[in-house]
Amino acid sequence: MIISGFSCRGFGAAVPANDEPKNKKDNAHKRYARLERYYEGEHDILNRDKRKVLANNKLVCNHARYISDTAVGSLTGAQRETAMQYKNAGRSLVGDGSAHDYFVHEMGHHIQWEAFDAKMNNAVGSRMSQYAGGISGYAAASKSEYFAESFAAFEKGELDKLDPDFVAFLRGNTLDKSAESGIIKARQLAQKKKFNYRDFDEVIDAKSVDDLKVFAADKMGVSHISGIQKLKNGKQAQELLSMVEELSEKHGKRFTRISLLDYGDYKTAAETVDNELRLNVQYLNRPGALKAILDEWEDSGYIPKGCNANDYVAKHEYYHLLTQDMIDEPHSKIETLVKRAVNDGCEIISQNGRYDCHEFVADLLSAKTLTKSQKKLKDSIMKILETRQ
Repeated sequence: MIISGFSCRGFGAAVPANDEPKNKKDNAHKRYARLERYYEGEHDILNRDKRKVLANNKLVCNHARYISDTAVGSLTGAQRETAMQYKNAGRSLVGDGSAHDYFVHEMGHHIQWEAFDAKMNNAVGSRMSQYAGGISGYAAASKSEYFAESFAAFEKGELDKLDPDFVAFLRGNTLDKSAESGIIKARQLAQKKKFNYRDFDEVIDAKSVDDLKVFAADKMGVSHISGIQKLKNGKQAQELLSMVEELSEKHGKRFTRISLLDYGDYKTAAETVDNELRLNVQYLNRPGALKAILDEWEDSGYIPKGCNANDYVAKHEYYHLLTQDMIDEPHSKIETLVKRAVNDGCEIISQNGRYDCHEFVADLLSAKTLTKSQKKLKDSIMKILETRQ
């Protein structure tokens, strides 16, 4: 939400803070204020002062229900269904329109993506039709708004309206204000098991390191690999880079720099920074360690099912390279597609995919097994990528 560019007045109408004439702004504000008074039943007729010889009924005809019933009756199909959802819920939003309640609603969106693991997110979302109608009209608009409105109701103590599993999950100390993020430890949920790459033996193969240098220079156009002196076995690295090169030939975009880094105890297999591919040299020197951490991530749902192999690491990082600029651009088509798909019920691909749009897309395009809705989203994203080549 952008707040600095607006001045908030009176009952909460947001008016652009530009150089409009003062009287124009004031007139607009007065009109909105009068409409709000009328909506709340404070009609001008209540202040009418008739001659004493005549009765002064001060009658206010509240046509709200009549108007809504008539309007709903004139609608058809999806329009009528949506209107009835709002009417039956008895309120449009859980919040009362205050800035506080708007922030609580937006925090609900954050909670959905950061606190709920993929399994629970999909489970709660699958029961949306059972509970959304009792929360608010807006809760039935999409899965995303259902979560946000459920969280708003949770904060107000309206637990009887909510999915018991939603309540139980939030009460299970998922939110942790002492976490490094300041709010949530969600991304660490998949990495609770004891893992130490030092438990796996290094496998030394000097010739494979020399072969890797030749491959990077001749095939990828990278004449120098930063940190190559730390590498003791080039076989896994070449396997990863071969897949990266295959994707580069297909899509045209290439990494211009490759670095081998020691990440210590931080469980990172690889990462993409701009046009640089960074690989964890400790995993490359210890083939068993890389396989073990991939197995652990796959078993916990941190990465997609069936992705516990080296080619997943290569694909995931390459698709970061291919899509990162397109996701970051204003009015991103890819980001819009992802948000719409998730709101329409597309399943979250992995716990890592909940972190942000970049991780969601990289995992989606790298996954080997997809649901129907995930496959549809992947095909749509690939079409956009094809037009950019």
